[in-house]
Amino acid sequence: YGTLYKGANFNFTGFVRNTNNSIQRVSDIIGDTVRTTYLNIGDEKAYGMSLNINLILNDKISINTGSELYYLTLSNNVADPNYSANNEGWVFSGRIFGSYKMTKTWSLQTFAFIHGNRVQLQGMRGGYRMYSLGINKDLPNKRGSIGFGAENFLGNSITIKSETISPIINQQSTTVRQNLNFKVNVNLRFGKIEGNTRSTSPRRSRKTITSDDLKDTDGGGGQDSGAEQPQASFSPGQRGSAPSKAKEVKSDPTADVNPTGNWSYTIESPQGGNGTLTLIKEGDNYTGTIINSRNNKETPLKNVKLEGNGLTFDYETTFGPNTNNVSVQLVIKDNSFEGNMTIGQFGSFPMKGSKTDN
Repeated sequence: YGTLYKGANFNFTGFVRNTNNSIQRVSDIIGDTVRTTYLNIGDEKAYGMSLNINLILNDKISINTGSELYYLTLSNNVADPNYSANNEGWVFSGRIFGSYKMTKTWSLQTFAFIHGNRVQLQGMRGGYRMYSLGINKDLPNKRGSIGFGAENFLGNSITIKSETISPIINQQSTTVRQNLNFKVNVNLRFGKIEGNTRSTSPRRSRKTITSDDLKDTDGGGGQDSGAEQPQASFSPGQRGSAPSKAKEVKSDPTADVNPTGNWSYTIESPQGGNGTLTLIKEGDNYTGTIINSRNNKETPLKNVKLEGNGLTFDYETTFGPNTNNVSVQLVIKDNSFEGNMTIGQFGSFPMKGSKTDN
């Protein structure tokens, strides 16, 4: 469920996830050595909800915050009682990003993230938190910017405590990560590219093989194994790191528009995006599909509603092993529209489009 109220965008999502043969961390003992490996033995179920809020307080201050809470149950299909395991518990994560435009050329950015304890088949992995602060200076004539930032500057390390419990092993571990850093970021623009060059054409997505249930922010080498974990952060002065501002659009309930047909659209997100939208009327109801140029996958629309010239619909998109709900709110004027696209916890981004047929 998503709604826009007085410049604030609220998006609430409830979900149920079921993963068979998920990759789980398993420890056993060989002589005097503890061996840790990863096996496809997990039956994972998650029941939870997420909330994302994008606030535009004025033309200087914007805040984007999101959180996720779910109840996780784990079991495996191993017959050996020494390795047969099950576990369950709550998992919480949250983040906040703030931006303050002090003057026309100076801006301040801050970011914070927290992740609670992660339930595992054999025990749990400890939570962690991180934060950063940066200041950005735009160069004259919009030629670029320079930024300065610091991460975790109130302490020079992050401590993560974890435990592994099974019939044959009981292990407690503490991982200390030196995570204090300072950074300088310079962004310069040279000239202007025009015409249909390689840099102006849509970028083709690369086909790669990934192991997402090892590489996401919840999993991987594991904090206990001492492997480097992915971290959420931003570089000061790098505009792609700041969320685009959602636009407040007002529909006219008395307007009469025809949304059916093919539309091309663009998204003003840090990564950019474009694609096609097709709307069809079946009796008194509307249906349709949407295609993103990054993956060229046709996705059916849900809950398509037209009130005056206000159009709303939802659809689902997949990022690795996770499925997120996307909510779209548009206002149609003649052969164009504008509005906002809200993508799960990632925020709300301005969306524009035009009709490609009559």
